[in-house]
Amino acid sequence: MTLLPKIRNLMNRSEVNRQRCELRILSLRRQGHEISVKLAELQNQRHRLGEQLTLERPQGQLNRAGLFSGQRRLAVLRRQLNDLALQEQQLNRQQEELNQQAEAAGIEQKHWRSKQDKYRVVMDRERQHVRLTRLRQEETELQEIMTCLG
Repeated sequence: MTLLPKIRNLMNRSEVNRQRCELRILSLRRQGHEISVKLAELQNQRHRLGEQLTLERPQGQLNRAGLFSGQRRLAVLRRQLNDLALQEQQLNRQQEELNQQAEAAGIEQKHWRSKQDKYRVVMDRERQHVRLTRLRQEETELQEIMTCLG
């Protein structure tokens, strides 16, 4: 019995797994790009809030109500800056996790590609073995025919 069908099945399974890894890598890269876009937006918001914070500083003489009002606005701006910094940290953490997952998927993809290459070598050897076996069998049959005729 020949091993070719089994080897073909193993090669097909390796190809499916390799493609699955490739799709996962593409998906993770797309998610990483989305996070990068969000991070850029957050940095722009932080920059605008920082500028607004510097513009909100009291200038000149103000009455007590004006000072309190200004202090409240500054406190709100600082709180918004802190919230944006926290969101940025969370997105950075998510991006790092995605990078680790993509790296692991890349390693797995290389593993399946390596297996597929090994199966291809085994398949070539098996084909060569089958071909040589057939040639020997034909040669033996020809010798038997020659012996019977001669």
